[in-house]
Formats: sequence, structure tokens, C-alpha cells
Amino acid sequence: MDAVRTEHKWTKGQPRADGSERSVEIGKLPDDVWEHHAVMPWSKERAGYPTQKPEELLRRIIAASSNPGDIVLDPFAGCGTALVAAHQLGRQWIGIDISPTGVNLMKRQIQRRAGAENIKLVGMPVTEAQLRELKPFEFQNWVIDRMNGSGSPRKSGDMGIDGLSFLLHEPIQVKQSSGIGRNVVDNFETAVKRSGHTKGYIVAFSFGKGAYEEAARVKGAEGMVIELLTVADLLEGKADLVTPETGLFSVDLPMPEPRAPESLPSVEELIASETGQELGRVAEAEELYDPSN
Repeated sequence: MDAVRTEHKWTKGQPRADGSERSVEIGKLPDDVWEHHAVMPWSKERAGYPTQKPEELLRRIIAASSNPGDIVLDPFAGCGTALVAAHQLGRQWIGIDISPTGVNLMKRQIQRRAGAENIKLVGMPVTEAQLRELKPFEFQNWVIDRMNGSGSPRKSGDMGIDGLSFLLHEPIQVKQSSGIGRNVVDNFETAVKRSGHTKGYIVAFSFGKGAYEEAARVKGAEGMVIELLTVADLLEGKADLVTPETGLFSVDLPMPEPRAPESLPSVEELIASETGQELGRVAEAEELYDPSN
């Protein structure tokens, strides 16, 4: 407990009631209530999690309850604040979270805030079958992260744009389904035009013949490029994407600002995601593409 002692508030050398001297060198044990500031919006440690705790608070808890070299386990790791504090204090650590999005976020936080290297991720989705089982928002986040992009800044009225590509901010639409047809490409063309771009990406498990024909038509007629990417392309690294490089601008740029509260999913959307439904989306009939036709 010496690691979390605080300074005495009384005058140095003030005697106790029994006349004995007080020791001010090691400080006093903490009270039942610890006072800490919340993570401020401008704080460098802020990751965008609404329940994120201050690193200093976690450092006090870990310092009081473990020794250097001990293993710290956080089974609900969220954005990884406890793991950051553990690494800073010379502890080993294990973090667990049900969300692949959260796992990727905590990895970035530990690298950025604690300088950790060689972080091992276990249980992340690596096959099409596993990705099909993800909740809709998790799948969308996986695709955007795999493309080195960023989420759409708008939650509603996004015109079918789920994310933006790295650097050029070209629209990305994500479909957690197969046999995507012509109508999806046709609708996305309008969204790309309204965004002021001439290129966009649609990601799905597979596309029908009509989708490829419509993408070819709009490219020839209007010069607009609608790139149809399959999940297999992303898994195998075949997609022609712009990849950010560290040190590109002599020093690494700071992480982007967290999404505004109004752009986050509502309670209803989260419930729909939990049950496998996508609000406001009409399921497309599968249109399988046969290259021989």
C-alpha cells in the first residue's frame, strides 16, 4: 500500500492526539474515496470509450495490488487502459474483450501510450465463416479497419456510406451478405456522386453478374470507378488499397479524434445488431455470379 500513499494535509511535524510525532515522509494511506479527474475530451489518453477510466487511477490500483513482474488480467478490457497502466508499471498483462473492434483499439492504445511491442492477438476472426458470424457493426468495423479507413462521421443520413478510405476519403459501403446485385451498385453510384468523388468501394462476400455489369457500365459512361471487393480479397491482401506508412511525415501523426456522440449507434441499432438485424437496410436477394455465362 505504500505505493498509493498520499501527502499529509496537516502541518509538518504536527503531533498526534497522544503526543507522538507523525511521519510525513511516507505519506498517509488513501481514504475510502479516491479523487480523480475524468478523462478530458482533449486528453492524449482519450480513446473514445464512454466508460474509459483515467490511466492514473488504474496505475494506483495496480501499484497497490501487485508487484513488478506479476500478471494483470482484465477480462473486460475495453480500450485497454488497465493494460496500458500495467505495462507502464512493469507488469505482464492479459486483456480479454468480446469485441474485435475493442481488441484492435486496445492494441493501438498499448502501442501508443505504453510503447509495447510484439503484442499477440488470439481469437480474432481470420476466416470468412468467422466473419459471417460477427454482429453487423463489428463486421463493418472489421472491413473499415482492414482497408485502413475511418468510419463514417454520420450515423443517419449517410447515403449508404459506411466509411471512408485512407487519405483520399473515398466512400466505402459494407454488405454482410453474398450475391450482391445491380441495384446495390446503382444506389451506391448516387451516394458517391453526392459525396463529390469519382471512386468508391463496395465490400461483400460475393457479387452477382449484374453488379459487375453495372460497375463496368458506369465506368464507361461516366468515368466513375466502383470497385467491388470481396471479403476474400481483404483476407488475402489482394485489394489495391493505400496503406499508411509510419514516419511518412518524419514523425507519426496523432490518432484521429474519436467519433462525435451523435454519430455513434443508438440503443435500438445496437439491439438490432445483437439480434442480427440491420435497421433501415433492405436485404438483397442473392444473385450468384457464374463467370461461365
